[in-house]
Amino acid sequence: MMFQGVQSNQGKGKIVLEVTCPGLTQHEGDFKRSEVVSLQCSYPLKILAPEHAGLSVCRWIYPVNFGGGLVGGDHIDITVSLGDNCAALVTTQESTKVYHCRDAQETQQNMEYFLHGTTFLAILGDPVVCFADAQFCQTQKVYMSEDSNIVLLDWLTAGRVALEEIWNFKSYQSLVEVYIDKHLVFKDNQRLSDGPYFTLREAMGSFQVLGMCVVLGDRMHNLVDHVKQLYGTPHSIGKPLSKDLICSYSPLTLECNNKVINGCYIRFVATSTTLAYSVVQQVTSCLVEILGGDPFRKKY
Repeated sequence: MMFQGVQSNQGKGKIVLEVTCPGLTQHEGDFKRSEVVSLQCSYPLKILAPEHAGLSVCRWIYPVNFGGGLVGGDHIDITVSLGDNCAALVTTQESTKVYHCRDAQETQQNMEYFLHGTTFLAILGDPVVCFADAQFCQTQKVYMSEDSNIVLLDWLTAGRVALEEIWNFKSYQSLVEVYIDKHLVFKDNQRLSDGPYFTLREAMGSFQVLGMCVVLGDRMHNLVDHVKQLYGTPHSIGKPLSKDLICSYSPLTLECNNKVINGCYIRFVATSTTLAYSVVQQVTSCLVEILGGDPFRKKY
């Protein structure tokens, strides 16, 4: 699909959440219902924050691009800021589609997340889908306190597989950085493109989905223990390895201001979106109570 003559745009958006009634809580240390105290966005970006998307105090945030995707030359900047005791989910209504534009300009999307005090933020969007010849560069930076909690999922598919567009985009780059009290504690940078001796499609073989998830924070220990039990145990000798789904688990132990912060880092590749979602589902299953629902329900 080519979009001749489509004008690229620079969309900017910012949303700020604050707890306006700090006394309304059932238990000490619970997250509280937050309100949108500031919301700004410009075309082609729109940010939705419905009042009752979930069944808990967690606020669901949907960044939406007019036209259903991004064209070459689009530059999207999104900022999300959470005040103390806020809980929020940044998710999507559907996959982020990156279209090809004839002038072959790169599409850029930059997100910054600021977590103040004891907060929780889950970034659980649908996978990125890059069309043939698309060029996409994404940056996600998280600035959190030592008492904050973060779950960040970043995944992409091979493209429009049904149309035989399998790893046919020109380039894909995704950078994830997590800062605690302004100190860089986690960085993941991946770039996918054809190499000098073989194409990306040849390198990926039968795999059609690639993803990662980083988890950090005191309130995430149940989730960390759950995925460790599933993917962090040594492989039994003689047990055949799956050729359709590979998932690795790495523990994260960080020290900040004499406080130990635990978490984990998951990477996975799969031959289908359904198999990849089986890993994602293990993450979201531990978060349903705090999220007030499953953002991927009935999607995969």
